[in-house]
Amino acid sequence: MADQTFLDYLEMIRAYELECVLPLLSKDGTILELGAGMGYQAKILSEQGYQVVALDVAESGYLAHRVYDVVVYDGRHIPLPSRSIHCVFSSHVLEHIRDLPQVHAELRRVLQPGGYAVHVLPTAVWRFYSWILRPLNIPARWSWVIRQKRGPLWTALRLARVTAGQLWLMPQRHGERGNFVSEHWLFSVVAWRKHFQEHGWRVRQVTPLRLFSTGIPVCGMQLSIQRRQQLARCLGSVAVAYVVSPGY
Repeated sequence: MADQTFLDYLEMIRAYELECVLPLLSKDGTILELGAGMGYQAKILSEQGYQVVALDVAESGYLAHRVYDVVVYDGRHIPLPSRSIHCVFSSHVLEHIRDLPQVHAELRRVLQPGGYAVHVLPTAVWRFYSWILRPLNIPARWSWVIRQKRGPLWTALRLARVTAGQLWLMPQRHGERGNFVSEHWLFSVVAWRKHFQEHGWRVRQVTPLRLFSTGIPVCGMQLSIQRRQQLARCLGSVAVAYVVSPGY
């Protein structure tokens, strides 16, 4: 279950990202949000007049914090009729899907003729800084371990493991493909373009979101969106929106 401080940080970042992609979304027809988590972005879209169907898998750690009616599915078969969706939207989801060819096929199936998808995805910049800044997250991780109130042996072993992981000694991949090193390539714009083309999509638009953030809430809410935009000018954008449509 996600920590509330991290959820607040995540909501701030996702609200900004959604604001960036709103001009890319259409109110004509239904939007399918894939990997909706707690439904935070789906809720905002619904409040602004969009018709939204939100999906996520049962394993999602955010479902316990749902603020919208998120439908649970098996991660492979989208429970919607063919040609029933006008637009697909996802935010930092595709890299976590195990059977991407199957899901891409399902997304094309449910799209109406002329439909398209908007996917917000991490960049190599995000991958690098999320790793390099890991030591700053040690106090927060220690706090989480201590709050579990388990036995002294479990706590000591867990603290040692957490510390090793945050000190770059145990780098782990973020998504479901490749490894920690190869993700620096897999998250690049060139690689994502190639990925979409290989899975039956035509890339229509690529839009950097011009924001700096990491998987570690460095400074959290204290670092405003404006400051994060300024950092992105120097350090690069950590997320890019891809508009894709079926076809080659």
